[in-house]
Amino acid sequence: MFFEDAVEVSKLLELTLTAKSAGLDEKVPMAGIPLSSLNEYVKRLMKFNKKVAIVEQDNESMESSKLVTRKLTKIITPGTYHDVLSNDNNYVASIYSNQKFSLSYGDVSTGEMYCISYLKVDDIINEIITLNIKEVIDPFNVLADYIDVLSYYNVQINSEEKNAIEINTKNMMEEDVSDIILRNYIKSILCEKDDHISKTIKIETNQFMNMTINTQKQLELTSTLKDEEYIGSLFWFLNKTNTAMGRRLLKKF
Repeated sequence: MFFEDAVEVSKLLELTLTAKSAGLDEKVPMAGIPLSSLNEYVKRLMKFNKKVAIVEQDNESMESSKLVTRKLTKIITPGTYHDVLSNDNNYVASIYSNQKFSLSYGDVSTGEMYCISYLKVDDIINEIITLNIKEVIDPFNVLADYIDVLSYYNVQINSEEKNAIEINTKNMMEEDVSDIILRNYIKSILCEKDDHISKTIKIETNQFMNMTINTQKQLELTSTLKDEEYIGSLFWFLNKTNTAMGRRLLKKF
């Protein structure tokens, strides 16, 4: 990392800030991390709601006389980071509203894609919090009045993806628009490596009982009411799985 990135990350991760000669009058700030510890440092940066760009060498030539070219291979965001040991899916979502509110969300690591719609924005907010969604793409500022509420639950609202505004939404269902917004975002994040992303499953809300986040807490479904601990919750009692993947599947039900 160089320049402003090096200065900022060195403070966040408590790294040693050094400098390197780059052909300028002054040396440029530089900071680095061991490749073997990359995942741990990326995980820490996600807690600060930062994006991480992975750039790899694109030139196999080892001749020192030639410039080494590099290319962007992946971008990691709070909603697309994958922790293999986590009990939770890490969802990134998008939202669009016309006559109703549509929320599309997916797990980049597994390729799962879902879409759910409500008539009231409060139900969408509850869904975002319940699913523990980390990042919502909101190019049309549907959630502008709820940023403070969602930030309390560590949800990052991304309203900078202005390419979505170019979508011709005329005669399109809200579900289709939110799905396109999310797929375009995932494609840009994964640098075109999105072949594993599956067909979107539409969730019919009339087939499920909708609980508010407060009701879920009172019932101690996934954490205890007093200490918010996993041990002692209904999920803890039922969980007999042996892998993180199994725990994530059980938690969906």
